[in-house]
Amino acid sequence: MMKWNQNKGSLLAGALVVSMGFGLFGSSLEGRATETSATTTNTTATQPATTQPTLTYKVRQESEEDAEENVLLAATFQKPVVTNPGNEEAAEYINEQLSGEQLEFVKRCGALLADQTEKDIENGGFVLDETFHAGRFDSKIASFLVEISGYTGGEKGTYEIKSMTFDMATGEKLTIDDIATDSSAFRSGLIKEILSQCEELGEHRQLLKKKALENAVRKLVNKDAFLFTETGLLITTAPGELCATGQVDRAFSFVIPYTKLTGLKDAYKAASPRYTEQQIGMSQTADLDGDGVEDKIFYDYGYDIQKGDDEVTLTINDKDYSDVLRNNGLYVGGGYPGYYLVVDVDKADSTMEILIPDGNKQTSYLFSYQKDSLSYLGALPGIPDPTGITFGEDGVVHTTRSATLLEDYRIPVDYQLNEKHLLEEIPAEWYDLTAGDGYSLQGHSFLLEEDLEVYPKADTESESFTLEAGKKCYYVATDDSQWLEGRCKDGTVFYENVKE
Repeated sequence: MMKWNQNKGSLLAGALVVSMGFGLFGSSLEGRATETSATTTNTTATQPATTQPTLTYKVRQESEEDAEENVLLAATFQKPVVTNPGNEEAAEYINEQLSGEQLEFVKRCGALLADQTEKDIENGGFVLDETFHAGRFDSKIASFLVEISGYTGGEKGTYEIKSMTFDMATGEKLTIDDIATDSSAFRSGLIKEILSQCEELGEHRQLLKKKALENAVRKLVNKDAFLFTETGLLITTAPGELCATGQVDRAFSFVIPYTKLTGLKDAYKAASPRYTEQQIGMSQTADLDGDGVEDKIFYDYGYDIQKGDDEVTLTINDKDYSDVLRNNGLYVGGGYPGYYLVVDVDKADSTMEILIPDGNKQTSYLFSYQKDSLSYLGALPGIPDPTGITFGEDGVVHTTRSATLLEDYRIPVDYQLNEKHLLEEIPAEWYDLTAGDGYSLQGHSFLLEEDLEVYPKADTESESFTLEAGKKCYYVATDDSQWLEGRCKDGTVFYENVKE
């Protein structure tokens, strides 16, 4: 039999469940599945949202069991769907290629089941997930990083990474030969920059020796596995790809800024980014305090052998400010997702801020540097991501957080720096409960176990009415303090006063 489950992946920004009528693994066993979609739209002040490309993730999660209800394989996969108003043909071609990637994943799941042994089943079966991370997504480029992870037998887990980048004008999948005016010189520039970053990472990262490292980096670049981001070109290694024997768990992400991508074709260049990102363990420079002088920022996270514990390090102009991080909750878990940012939150002021994401806590910490002093400005829920934390042109930061009244729902929220230069949430009258991570109509609907007194509007002075037990309902919005707006399957609109 097959079972479906609601996906609550952090990549989702909204959702819609669609009934599906096919089995993931091509099995003759009966089953059901859900597909959840979430849309991200890039908009600008001068161009209406309706003319902008959109990206929708359709997420599907299934498990297959045998007659004794032993889990054979649990799988989750995403299928990005691209729209491009004015160029539907290119979008359709991109979607065909993304569908091909999905088909390959399904075939792989079927092959795993065919080769599964009794010992594999006794060990709990297999798990395999395919996740797409959107990088740069605009009218020129749609770029994705694809992670395949899980357990498919043996002593260790499975982890693979690849990328897919498409030309939004033609729909063609891009290689380095396509994006560079001189691909040979372009590749040489990438190799040189990555080797330079490796040198800065230091010997404690236990990388390969010089000649072996050069050969490994050359092979890495020649894979054409790159991701366009808002700040440059990102090339990520597989675990152990650049490491000496015994360090097979280490993976690295190298960001080459657009300013250093000499020979990048004009068709693929990006506008000036709102932020720069750098791999942990490496420095970057920026004028943090607006005095016209570049400051050197270094952030790292690792295991301190002497202390026997995880440790974070932040220095600015070689002065240590690590205590400020630890005093504000950034300590254990600060190593994932493996990068930190310098961001211009508010273009109206002359300063830039440091943003350090902690993926394990799904929280990002914002700091400001002024006159040899580091100040904590507050924390943002989530991590920087095209469908997570994003920065508006008006000084507003967009993200999501758990709803106060319903903690398993996520709601879109905005933050800004107040007059004291501290982060504060911008209050809203109502919050959309259907636009948060992992929302699904199927997964969040419920049956009333007893009669419920509700109102036709969010006003206790209005005439209440009763929803009878047995009705199927779901919530769509909240004021996040006392009111929930809901719908019933029969179309009834109701408002529930939680304080009553």
